[in-house]
Amino acid sequence: MQTASCPNCGAPTEFKSLASVMAVCSYCRTTVYKDGSAAHTLGQVSEVLDDYSPIQIGTSGFIEGQAFTVVGRIQLQYDGGLWNEWALQVGDGQQEWWLSDASGLYTVTRRTAATQTWPRFDELKPLTRVEIGGIPHVVGDVRTARCTGGQGELPLGLRDGWQARVADLHVADRFVTLDFSDEEVPVLYQGKSVTLESLKCEFLRDDDTVRAGSYRYQGKLGSMTCPACGTAIRFLPRQTEHLVCQSCHSQIALTGVKAEVVAAQEKIAAAALTLELGTQATIAGARFEVIGAMRRTDDDEQWTEYLLHNERRGFLWL
Repeated sequence: MQTASCPNCGAPTEFKSLASVMAVCSYCRTTVYKDGSAAHTLGQVSEVLDDYSPIQIGTSGFIEGQAFTVVGRIQLQYDGGLWNEWALQVGDGQQEWWLSDASGLYTVTRRTAATQTWPRFDELKPLTRVEIGGIPHVVGDVRTARCTGGQGELPLGLRDGWQARVADLHVADRFVTLDFSDEEVPVLYQGKSVTLESLKCEFLRDDDTVRAGSYRYQGKLGSMTCPACGTAIRFLPRQTEHLVCQSCHSQIALTGVKAEVVAAQEKIAAAALTLELGTQATIAGARFEVIGAMRRTDDDEQWTEYLLHNERRGFLWL
């Protein structure tokens, strides 16, 4: 382990992983870059927002037979929401590993050599195919995201506003990210979809801590009052963008901690539900709760889809 003094406040900053090139000072939020025996900074990064992730710095587990420890994270935001990338120290710490955490969906990837010709970032479109190592992979998502915060130590240099241009591809449980953030030729990360159980994670945040942190950030206790009729509505802070009041059926948009009725005169029709909101069910050994429902129509068919949530495993559609 290497220790450097923060160039701004002088506090000691530890580098546990050999793959780390920078760390965020836990006292003043200054970025500390290690350069041989010297340390310098390019400014400060914002503090990460507390969310529903059970992962934290210090969480440990096993991947591919090797022990790992979470040593840092960056938080990224795009039009569709927010997700975390957790930096891992795996084995002797010489390789760059990441644990991606998107509302309970987890993937582990490792930086690998990219030895083939790649399409340009603007050529990649969802559902198109790209051969990687002779195996066709399907492009699942292409996005440009903005870094909104960081903590701990990281294998890359960043500052507030740093943009990530990435494409995610998959085949079966294999997962690939092509990172075009800094170069026209992408950095290749390969891995697979995982669960916290399969990683045998320890030192996770407990459920009470997760709930308390997220609700404290929002200033809410997991419920709000409908602006149209005053009915109490339960919701997930920082995970919910739109609500439908179960009493008056007004459509409500959440902007930050503010709720606005966006369709007061266009209330959606009340739907008869087979599963009521709040219904709980055990799926694959985990307790899920019905938190939303959506009536859909396709030609002459109608059906209802239910959104379920578990604090450890995230969201499921039924």
